Amino acid sequence: VVIIDTLILADADPGDIILFDDVKSVKTLHLQNPHDADLYTTLKLAEETGYRLPEKIIVLGIQIKQQLVATLILSSWIREKYSQMVEQISTIIRHINY
Repeated sequence: VVIIDTLILADADPGDIILFDDVKSVKTLHLQNPHDADLYTTLKLAEETGYRLPEKIIVLGIQIKQQLVATLILSSWIREKYSQMVEQISTIIRHINY
């Protein structure tokens, strides 16, 4: 399974693609806060309660400029890098060793 989400890191530029091949290292705004479980804990709970999970889970993060803003229109910096991002994500997915 490949999960693609946005993220904000101090040392990345908007449109950069960050590969997380270890689900334990993925920290997200919506899946980690004092009242909810992070992605890794959620997957462990699912496994312990009998859900069949994929053997490999990869998370790709797309660096963004701002968070908590949702629109129906791509921002200009995403439009500029969109084709490059799609190609990079496609290349990463093609080269994942299952």
